[in-house]
Amino acid sequence: MQNSNSISLDTPVQCIKRLLLSSTFNTKQTNALYREILHYISQLSASEYSEIIDLAKNRYKLRTAPLLLAIVALKENKLENPKETLKGLLTNAKLLTTSLDIYQNINGHVKPLAAPLKKALSEKLTELNTYDLIKGNVPVNSFKLSDVIKLTHPKPVDEAYSTLFNQILNNGTPSLDNWETVISGCKTNIERQMQWERLLLDKKINNLSLIRNLNNLINSGVNTAIIKQAILDINLTKVNLYQLLNATINLNNHQLLTYIQELINTKTNLVLKDKSLVLIDVSGSMSSGANSSTTRLQVATMLAYFIGRVSEDSSIVFTAGNDSRNTVNNQLYIKDIKNVSYLDFVADVQYAYERLGYGGIFTRQALEWCKENVQDTFERTIVISDSVDCDHYNATSVPFTKYSYLLDISRSSGNIIYNTNWTAEIRGWSDELPNFIKEYETDY
Repeated sequence: MQNSNSISLDTPVQCIKRLLLSSTFNTKQTNALYREILHYISQLSASEYSEIIDLAKNRYKLRTAPLLLAIVALKENKLENPKETLKGLLTNAKLLTTSLDIYQNINGHVKPLAAPLKKALSEKLTELNTYDLIKGNVPVNSFKLSDVIKLTHPKPVDEAYSTLFNQILNNGTPSLDNWETVISGCKTNIERQMQWERLLLDKKINNLSLIRNLNNLINSGVNTAIIKQAILDINLTKVNLYQLLNATINLNNHQLLTYIQELINTKTNLVLKDKSLVLIDVSGSMSSGANSSTTRLQVATMLAYFIGRVSEDSSIVFTAGNDSRNTVNNQLYIKDIKNVSYLDFVADVQYAYERLGYGGIFTRQALEWCKENVQDTFERTIVISDSVDCDHYNATSVPFTKYSYLLDISRSSGNIIYNTNWTAEIRGWSDELPNFIKEYETDY
């Protein structure tokens, strides 16, 4: 085992990158992100800040966070070519109303709008197609698309836009030919089958909707060959790994499951060299929700599987403890994660959860156990936990590998916590997490 060599890279660029990773977890905490960004923006040039906005949009595949970065930069006069930058971030109609919400949170008002934002919104209203505008005509907090029109006074490019703007202002828009509207109107399973197949063949179901509705398609009797082709046509740049992993859960068609696993394999190329030691918190608190539809344990499972697949080599340890005895229980996962399907790994994690007990995580004791019992040399340690740490008040956990990362998936806060004992502590998850770790270690 290696001796501890804890490091900390606190450059403004690295700090904002960590914030962006956090925002993939909870983009609703606009005010918290704004306060954190203000700590660093003054230390960056306009060009550096523009690069971060581009990173957030094009690599991290975020929508709200880069818009927040741009509106903060607008307020702080750090934005190169403000109108065009903002227009480039307003990629759908919902983001038009989102921009008003962000602007109000930062400035305390929306009247008057800053001129670059006003112009960007006005021009975008006439550049988005009518389908996008109708689909995006949903309120974001206290703002509707009608508010965007009233604040910016766009000039309709033709009669169709003029009619649509008037409909939006009068709280009415035409019905859309999309799966939500069409399927909800079906009375029988035969109708649903026919409509699902028509929508698939006409390519009116986007990648994410397809993944989320696989069981609905199967249960409606949709031709398997049509579903297969739709899966094969998925643009992997438009979906993230977690969506694909979730799609495999309870998917009741082995053939389609194989296709999804192939997509997962394609998404998990080698990123992290050398060996990674991954600790998964399987304590009782991990059964709590990470968001409205996913538990913390499910998120931890996805993260561990992802990290194991993109690492050159890895060992995984399941850990939980006994609160009354103040002792830790651990189990070493000895299978080669690269040859394990996600469904099998989920079953293994669930077994460990049921076997190791329902107490909290004991991070210090778990690390000491790994140092003593996992007979290998590791480049990095990655602990995936909700930070309900029963060792926290008794002793400080000290990682023993060159790099060490604490991934907190609890939703308890939107802020990054730094501790000198760890290379980085991150709240959130993203496909970009391994690349972030790679860059971090390369910079060092």
